[in-house]
Amino acid sequence: ITEDDEEMALMNLSLLKRKPKLYTYPLVPEIMATHDEMEELLESYLIDFSSLETKMNYLRSQIQSAEDLVSLRLDTSRNELLIANTALAVLACSIAFSAYITGVFGMNLDNATNLEPIENLFYVITSLSFVLIFILFFGMIMYLKATGMFPSRIQYNYGKKA
Repeated sequence: ITEDDEEMALMNLSLLKRKPKLYTYPLVPEIMATHDEMEELLESYLIDFSSLETKMNYLRSQIQSAEDLVSLRLDTSRNELLIANTALAVLACSIAFSAYITGVFGMNLDNATNLEPIENLFYVITSLSFVLIFILFFGMIMYLKATGMFPSRIQYNYGKKA
C-alpha cells in the first residue's frame, strides 16, 4: 500500500475533513503532495509493529523455556518419588521375607523338643531376622544400583539457581 501514491494521498483524513471537494477523481496536485506524510506515518507504525512483534516472539520463547524448565523440575520430582517408592518396596519385601521366617519358626519354638534347651532362642531368631532384613534391603539396593535400575546418587538442588 505504501507504493501507491494515490492511495497514500487518499489516506489523509484530516485534509478530507477540511476540504472534501478535493477528493474527487482525478486527484488534484495539492492532495498528491501529501502522500509523503502518510507514507512516513505508515512506515513509522510499521517499524513500531515490527518491534512489538519481535518483543512478543521473544516473550513467547521465554514462556516456552519457563514451561520446559517447570516440566523438567516436575519430572525430576516424579523420578525422586519413584526412587523413594522403589526403596520402600524393597524394604517392605525384606521385612515380609523376614516376617515369614519368623512366623514359621516363632510359633514352633516352644513346641520343638530339640530347640527347648537353647536359652534365649527367641532373641536369637529375632536378631537374626533383623540382620536378614538389613542384608536383604542393602543387597537389593546394591543390586539395583549395579544394574542401573536405581541411581547411584541423588542430587537435591532445590532453591539453588543454576
